Amino acid sequence: MSSAHTSAETLMPVRPAGWRTGLFNLARKELAEWFGGFELVKSISIWIGLINGILLMAMLTERASGAAPLRLLTFGVEVYTQLTAMFVAVGVAIAALDAIIGERDLGTAAFILSKPLSRVAFILAKFVSNATGILVTAVLIPGMVAYAEIWAIAGSRLSLVRFPIAMLILFEGLTFNLALTLLLGAFFRRKSPVIGIPLALLFGQDLLISLIPELVYVTPWGFTDLARAYVFEGSLTSPLALFMVPATVALMLAVSIVKFQREDL
Repeated sequence: MSSAHTSAETLMPVRPAGWRTGLFNLARKELAEWFGGFELVKSISIWIGLINGILLMAMLTERASGAAPLRLLTFGVEVYTQLTAMFVAVGVAIAALDAIIGERDLGTAAFILSKPLSRVAFILAKFVSNATGILVTAVLIPGMVAYAEIWAIAGSRLSLVRFPIAMLILFEGLTFNLALTLLLGAFFRRKSPVIGIPLALLFGQDLLISLIPELVYVTPWGFTDLARAYVFEGSLTSPLALFMVPATVALMLAVSIVKFQREDL
Protein backbone atom coordinates (compact mmCIF):
# COMPACT_ATOMS: atom_id res chain seq x y z
CA MET A 1 0.00 0.00 0.00
CA SER A 2 2.78 2.39 0.95
CA SER A 3 4.70 1.60 -2.26
CA ALA A 4 1.62 2.30 -4.38
CA HIS A 5 1.11 5.50 -2.47
CA THR A 6 4.74 6.48 -3.03
CA SER A 7 4.50 5.73 -6.77
CA ALA A 8 1.37 7.81 -7.07
CA GLU A 9 3.11 10.71 -5.38
CA THR A 10 5.98 10.59 -7.89
CA LEU A 11 3.71 10.88 -10.93
CA MET A 12 3.72 14.34 -12.44
CA PRO A 13 0.98 15.68 -14.70
CA VAL A 14 2.14 16.34 -18.26
CA ARG A 15 0.73 19.46 -19.82
CA PRO A 16 0.19 19.38 -23.58
CA ALA A 17 2.29 21.86 -25.51
CA GLY A 18 -0.77 23.31 -27.26
CA TRP A 19 -0.03 24.67 -30.72
CA ARG A 20 3.61 23.56 -30.37
CA THR A 21 2.66 19.89 -29.96
CA GLY A 22 4.81 17.80 -32.29
CA LEU A 23 6.44 20.83 -33.93
CA PHE A 24 10.04 19.88 -33.23
CA ASN A 25 9.55 16.19 -34.02
CA LEU A 26 7.97 16.90 -37.42
CA ALA A 27 10.48 19.65 -38.21
CA ARG A 28 13.33 17.25 -37.39
CA LYS A 29 11.82 14.61 -39.69
CA GLU A 30 11.35 17.10 -42.52
CA LEU A 31 14.88 18.46 -42.13
CA ALA A 32 16.26 14.91 -42.23
CA GLU A 33 14.62 14.52 -45.64
CA TRP A 34 16.31 17.71 -46.85
CA PHE A 35 19.72 16.94 -45.40
CA GLY A 36 19.87 13.18 -45.81
CA GLY A 37 23.14 12.27 -47.53
CA PHE A 38 22.13 11.70 -51.16
CA GLU A 39 19.23 14.19 -51.12
CA LEU A 40 21.53 16.96 -49.90
CA VAL A 41 24.16 16.23 -52.56
CA LYS A 42 21.47 16.06 -55.26
CA SER A 43 19.88 19.37 -54.29
CA ILE A 44 23.19 21.22 -54.06
CA SER A 45 24.35 19.76 -57.38
CA ILE A 46 21.16 20.84 -59.14
CA TRP A 47 21.38 24.43 -57.90
CA ILE A 48 25.11 24.76 -58.53
CA GLY A 49 24.60 23.35 -62.01
CA LEU A 50 21.78 25.78 -62.77
CA ILE A 51 22.87 28.98 -61.03
CA ASN A 52 26.63 28.71 -61.09
CA GLY A 53 26.83 26.89 -64.41
CA ILE A 54 24.83 29.58 -66.21
CA LEU A 55 26.68 32.34 -64.34
CA LEU A 56 30.04 30.88 -65.36
CA MET A 57 29.12 30.68 -69.04
CA ALA A 58 27.59 34.16 -69.05
CA MET A 59 30.61 35.77 -67.37
CA LEU A 60 33.14 34.01 -69.60
CA THR A 61 31.20 35.19 -72.64
CA GLU A 62 31.09 38.73 -71.30
CA ARG A 63 34.84 38.71 -70.56
CA ALA A 64 35.57 37.37 -74.04
CA SER A 65 33.70 40.36 -75.46
CA GLY A 66 36.28 42.64 -73.83
CA ALA A 67 34.28 43.83 -70.82
CA ALA A 68 36.22 45.81 -68.19
CA PRO A 69 36.59 44.40 -64.63
CA LEU A 70 34.00 46.77 -63.18
CA ARG A 71 31.53 45.79 -65.89
CA LEU A 72 32.24 42.12 -65.15
CA LEU A 73 31.52 42.70 -61.44
CA THR A 74 28.24 44.44 -62.20
CA PHE A 75 27.25 41.86 -64.79
CA GLY A 76 28.06 38.95 -62.48
CA VAL A 77 25.93 40.31 -59.65
CA GLU A 78 23.07 41.07 -62.04
CA VAL A 79 23.07 37.55 -63.45
CA TYR A 80 23.40 35.89 -60.04
CA THR A 81 20.58 37.85 -58.40
CA GLN A 82 18.27 37.34 -61.38
CA LEU A 83 18.94 33.60 -61.55
CA THR A 84 18.37 33.18 -57.82
CA ALA A 85 15.21 35.27 -57.76
CA MET A 86 13.66 33.46 -60.73
CA PHE A 87 14.97 29.88 -60.79
CA VAL A 88 14.91 29.29 -57.05
CA ALA A 89 11.44 30.83 -56.79
CA VAL A 90 10.23 28.22 -59.29
CA GLY A 91 12.05 25.54 -57.29
CA VAL A 92 10.39 26.72 -54.09
CA ALA A 93 6.93 26.33 -55.61
CA ILE A 94 7.79 22.84 -56.84
CA ALA A 95 9.40 21.79 -53.54
CA ALA A 96 6.45 23.01 -51.46
CA LEU A 97 3.78 21.71 -53.84
CA ASP A 98 3.33 18.42 -52.00
CA ALA A 99 3.84 19.86 -48.51
CA ILE A 100 0.07 19.91 -47.95
CA ILE A 101 -1.58 18.59 -51.11
CA GLY A 102 0.69 15.57 -51.46
CA GLU A 103 0.29 14.62 -47.82
CA ARG A 104 -3.47 15.12 -48.05
CA ASP A 105 -3.84 13.03 -51.21
CA LEU A 106 -1.73 10.16 -49.87
CA GLY A 107 -3.52 10.20 -46.55
CA THR A 108 -0.29 10.79 -44.66
CA ALA A 109 -1.51 14.17 -43.34
CA ALA A 110 -4.45 12.49 -41.57
CA PHE A 111 -2.12 9.77 -40.28
CA ILE A 112 0.47 12.23 -39.00
CA LEU A 113 -2.18 14.38 -37.37
CA SER A 114 -3.56 11.33 -35.55
CA LYS A 115 -0.31 11.47 -33.58
CA PRO A 116 0.44 14.13 -30.94
CA LEU A 117 0.74 16.90 -33.51
CA SER A 118 -1.23 20.12 -33.78
CA ARG A 119 -2.28 21.50 -37.15
CA VAL A 120 -0.48 24.74 -36.35
CA ALA A 121 2.72 22.75 -35.82
CA PHE A 122 2.13 20.91 -39.10
CA ILE A 123 2.10 24.13 -41.14
CA LEU A 124 4.96 25.74 -39.23
CA ALA A 125 7.16 22.63 -39.49
CA LYS A 126 6.59 22.54 -43.25
CA PHE A 127 7.53 26.21 -43.55
CA VAL A 128 10.61 26.09 -41.31
CA SER A 129 12.05 22.89 -42.78
CA ASN A 130 11.53 23.95 -46.40
CA ALA A 131 12.88 27.44 -45.73
CA THR A 132 15.99 25.99 -44.07
CA GLY A 133 16.58 23.53 -46.88
CA ILE A 134 16.21 26.25 -49.51
CA LEU A 135 18.48 28.61 -47.60
CA VAL A 136 21.32 26.10 -47.42
CA THR A 137 21.07 24.31 -50.76
CA ALA A 138 19.82 27.05 -53.08
CA VAL A 139 21.04 30.32 -51.52
CA LEU A 140 24.08 29.98 -49.26
CA ILE A 141 26.14 27.35 -51.08
CA PRO A 142 25.47 28.54 -54.66
CA GLY A 143 25.93 32.11 -53.38
CA MET A 144 29.38 31.32 -52.03
CA VAL A 145 30.32 29.63 -55.29
CA ALA A 146 28.98 32.64 -57.23
CA TYR A 147 31.09 34.98 -55.09
CA ALA A 148 34.20 32.96 -55.97
CA GLU A 149 33.26 32.84 -59.67
CA ILE A 150 32.76 36.59 -59.90
CA TRP A 151 36.02 37.24 -58.08
CA ALA A 152 37.99 34.82 -60.27
CA ILE A 153 36.60 36.03 -63.60
CA ALA A 154 36.36 39.75 -62.87
CA GLY A 155 39.69 39.80 -61.04
CA SER A 156 38.22 41.99 -58.32
CA ARG A 157 36.57 41.06 -55.04
CA LEU A 158 33.11 42.11 -53.85
CA SER A 159 32.44 43.10 -50.25
CA LEU A 160 32.47 40.11 -47.89
CA VAL A 161 29.72 41.79 -45.87
CA ARG A 162 27.41 43.26 -48.49
CA PHE A 163 27.25 40.22 -50.76
CA PRO A 164 26.06 37.80 -48.01
CA ILE A 165 23.49 40.39 -46.91
CA ALA A 166 22.27 40.60 -50.50
CA MET A 167 21.92 36.80 -50.45
CA LEU A 168 19.73 37.05 -47.36
CA ILE A 169 17.59 39.72 -49.04
CA LEU A 170 16.97 37.29 -51.89
CA PHE A 171 16.20 34.52 -49.39
CA GLU A 172 13.63 36.71 -47.67
CA GLY A 173 11.90 37.06 -51.01
CA LEU A 174 11.88 33.28 -51.45
CA THR A 175 10.08 32.81 -48.13
CA PHE A 176 7.24 34.82 -49.64
CA ASN A 177 6.93 32.27 -52.45
CA LEU A 178 7.09 29.42 -49.94
CA ALA A 179 4.35 30.88 -47.73
CA LEU A 180 2.20 31.60 -50.80
CA THR A 181 2.49 27.99 -52.00
CA LEU A 182 1.55 26.67 -48.54
CA LEU A 183 -1.40 29.06 -48.46
CA LEU A 184 -2.66 27.84 -51.82
CA GLY A 185 -2.11 24.24 -50.74
CA ALA A 186 -4.40 24.83 -47.76
CA PHE A 187 -7.18 26.19 -49.99
CA PHE A 188 -6.98 24.02 -53.11
CA ARG A 189 -7.13 20.26 -53.51
CA ARG A 190 -5.74 20.23 -57.05
CA LYS A 191 -2.09 20.85 -57.85
CA SER A 192 -2.58 23.03 -60.92
CA PRO A 193 -3.60 26.26 -59.10
CA VAL A 194 -1.05 25.67 -56.32
CA ILE A 195 1.82 25.62 -58.81
CA GLY A 196 0.21 27.80 -61.47
CA ILE A 197 -0.65 30.87 -59.39
CA PRO A 198 2.88 31.41 -57.94
CA LEU A 199 4.43 30.96 -61.39
CA ALA A 200 1.91 33.34 -62.98
CA LEU A 201 2.67 35.96 -60.32
CA LEU A 202 6.42 35.40 -60.70
CA PHE A 203 6.48 35.90 -64.45
CA GLY A 204 3.78 38.56 -64.46
CA GLN A 205 5.17 40.68 -61.66
CA ASP A 206 6.35 43.52 -63.92
CA LEU A 207 2.90 43.89 -65.40
CA LEU A 208 1.25 43.80 -61.98
CA ILE A 209 3.64 46.42 -60.60
CA SER A 210 2.92 48.68 -63.56
CA LEU A 211 -0.79 48.37 -62.77
CA ILE A 212 -0.48 48.54 -58.97
CA PRO A 213 2.87 50.18 -58.01
CA GLU A 214 2.15 49.76 -54.28
CA LEU A 215 2.70 46.01 -54.64
CA VAL A 216 6.47 46.58 -54.40
CA TYR A 217 5.97 47.40 -50.70
CA VAL A 218 4.30 44.10 -49.74
CA THR A 219 5.95 41.68 -52.18
CA PRO A 220 9.58 40.77 -52.93
CA TRP A 221 9.25 41.80 -56.56
CA GLY A 222 11.79 44.59 -56.17
CA PHE A 223 14.31 42.58 -54.16
CA THR A 224 16.67 41.83 -57.05
CA ASP A 225 17.23 45.54 -57.61
CA LEU A 226 17.47 46.08 -53.86
CA ALA A 227 20.08 43.34 -53.46
CA ARG A 228 22.18 44.58 -56.40
CA ALA A 229 22.09 48.16 -55.14
CA TYR A 230 23.19 47.06 -51.67
CA VAL A 231 26.15 45.08 -53.01
CA PHE A 232 27.59 48.13 -54.77
CA GLU A 233 26.27 51.08 -52.78
CA GLY A 234 25.97 49.67 -49.28
CA SER A 235 22.59 51.31 -48.76
CA LEU A 236 18.98 50.23 -49.05
CA THR A 237 17.19 52.62 -51.39
CA SER A 238 13.70 51.42 -50.40
CA PRO A 239 13.87 49.33 -47.22
CA LEU A 240 10.14 49.37 -46.43
CA ALA A 241 9.51 46.12 -48.32
CA LEU A 242 12.13 44.35 -46.18
CA PHE A 243 9.84 44.89 -43.20
CA MET A 244 6.52 44.46 -44.96
CA VAL A 245 7.31 41.17 -46.71
CA PRO A 246 7.87 39.26 -43.42
CA ALA A 247 4.53 40.67 -42.25
CA THR A 248 2.91 39.42 -45.46
CA VAL A 249 4.55 36.02 -44.96
CA ALA A 250 3.24 35.86 -41.37
CA LEU A 251 -0.24 36.79 -42.57
CA MET A 252 -0.23 34.08 -45.25
CA LEU A 253 0.92 31.49 -42.71
CA ALA A 254 -1.79 32.60 -40.27
CA VAL A 255 -4.49 32.27 -42.93
CA SER A 256 -3.09 28.86 -43.95
CA ILE A 257 -3.30 27.68 -40.34
CA VAL A 258 -6.87 28.92 -39.89
CA LYS A 259 -7.99 27.22 -43.11
CA PHE A 260 -6.12 23.97 -42.34
CA GLN A 261 -7.58 23.82 -38.85
CA ARG A 262 -11.10 23.92 -40.27
CA GLU A 263 -10.44 21.27 -42.91
CA ASP A 264 -11.78 17.75 -42.62
CA LEU A 265 -8.96 15.47 -43.68
